[in-house]
Amino acid sequence: MDRDFDIFFVWFLWGALITPVNGAVLGSLVKKISYARWYQRQAAKSPNGRVMRKARPFWRLFSYRWRLDLWICGAAIVMIVAGALIWWNLAYLPADDFGDANDIQQATVVTIVLLSIGVPAMAFGL
Repeated sequence: MDRDFDIFFVWFLWGALITPVNGAVLGSLVKKISYARWYQRQAAKSPNGRVMRKARPFWRLFSYRWRLDLWICGAAIVMIVAGALIWWNLAYLPADDFGDANDIQQATVVTIVLLSIGVPAMAFGL
């Protein structure tokens, strides 16, 4: 192996590790901002300035204890980034560099599947 491949592999590995973390951080940020705004609106309506909510055990396990919503955001951002990269390569690489017509057709299907699963999953996670 040559040095260029080693450098590419290191950057690819870091990108593969950082991308889902960024998705989880983005999901956490959006949740935190939207919850703070919701809490302020509810506190303004309340006579004593406190918000009382009834317990919901399933959602507490899902989003507080296990943080599954952030796991979904992380997996969804990986699908979105992978689909966007394939789509970008289809749009800007010459057809000869990408492959024959069968390769282009398969890459188009993979791009559609990744984006059609990743975008709704990100919306669900948020």
